[in-house]
Amino acid sequence: MPIRRYVSLVMGVVTACLLIGSVLVSYGVIRPNFLQLETDEALRDNVRAVNAVSGELDQLQTLVDDWAVWDASYRFMSGRDASDYVASNLTPQAFRILEVDFIVFLAGGGNVVWSGGLDPLSGEMIVGAGDEIRAIHRAICPPTDKCMPARGSGLVDLSGRVAFVATAPVLTSLGRGPANGMIAFARTLNEPKARGIAARAQVQARVLPLPPQAAAAEGPRPPNGAGPTDVEKRSGMTRVRSLLAGLTASQAFHVVTESPRRISALGDRIAASALVASIGVLVVVGAVATWLIESRVVTPAHRLARKVSAARGERSSLPDPDVNEFNLIDTEFDRTLSALRESEKKMIELNYYAGMAEMFSGMAHNLRNTLMPMSLNVWRLRGLVARHDRGAGTGTDADAGSREADRREVESTLDLLEAQIMDVDQTLQDHHVFSRYGRHLIPTCVGSVVEDAVKVFMG
Repeated sequence: MPIRRYVSLVMGVVTACLLIGSVLVSYGVIRPNFLQLETDEALRDNVRAVNAVSGELDQLQTLVDDWAVWDASYRFMSGRDASDYVASNLTPQAFRILEVDFIVFLAGGGNVVWSGGLDPLSGEMIVGAGDEIRAIHRAICPPTDKCMPARGSGLVDLSGRVAFVATAPVLTSLGRGPANGMIAFARTLNEPKARGIAARAQVQARVLPLPPQAAAAEGPRPPNGAGPTDVEKRSGMTRVRSLLAGLTASQAFHVVTESPRRISALGDRIAASALVASIGVLVVVGAVATWLIESRVVTPAHRLARKVSAARGERSSLPDPDVNEFNLIDTEFDRTLSALRESEKKMIELNYYAGMAEMFSGMAHNLRNTLMPMSLNVWRLRGLVARHDRGAGTGTDADAGSREADRREVESTLDLLEAQIMDVDQTLQDHHVFSRYGRHLIPTCVGSVVEDAVKVFMG
């Protein structure tokens, strides 16, 4: 595979992996964290709504406690000053000040002593039993239980309407008994009251009664406390439902809060922005990396491969498009190194032969220098021999002296020839000893040779 195609494939795989990683981080880490943050915020909103409902019950409990430990209420439940108590305290104005809709006075056995409420339409006092009063009475004194004076508060279902109900035993102003019955205050959850709860909770909230079958299916619940919560994410809203126990075990309510999904929308925008930013960074970094690799690696490698192809004597200077340039260069370098090793061996042979030639030239020169005096001495000997032959028959004393002188000269010349012959022998011996040491190798750095070859190719 050509290096350009290989680099493109690697860059594509790396970019795809980084892109997948960016998607996983954006939508697998960032967005779920924002969703969890939104869920936690919705749960806190629901807790505030439950606390607002509980605060409403606590306020109503405080009011009924004040009326229950009042001597006038104690005397009223004993049958004394009944008309004055009703005329002075159980008036429409008192209902409006207390912000209650129903008041019920129950005797020790659960019998209703007095009950009344305000008409929600006309605002007039309605005294006596009605559907709401009966529902409150059943919630306070279930038919299956003994109706004993007790203090408590909770929610009551008034045929689809939700009412806050609080009860307290009637005692003297000093809080002493025995209890003389009990008082119950009821406040319906109307629209203004629901808006007040939503304002305190800072979230849109509703309190919905559960049907008896659904309330029984929910199982045991903490008294006057929130039970399990259910989170439901809808389009644009997060809905949270908390189970709230009623005043009686047979009733239960849902505190429902709905919060706009602003946090998840923000998380989606941040995740999308992070993904777009990651893609932009990947594009820029990939373009820069591709340019650097192309200009610093691919193009020089392709250029070198072309020169290698041209140096190999191929018809086209362009390498095969299916051949990797680095593989081609590696192969050519291996071949070049092998050729360099062969050339090194040949150069060693040539150096050896050149040394031998130089050695023979020196030997011939030395022999010539030695043979020149020898030829002169031979010439002298020939002259002496010729002179001896000319004077051999005279037999005079002078001739005898001349022959003696010639004899000595011959001996001297022979000594010189012997010395010169020994010089020739020594010269031959020295050259023979020198030649026996074998070939002298010249150390060569292959790396420098390769660098020189690369410079030649790149030049």
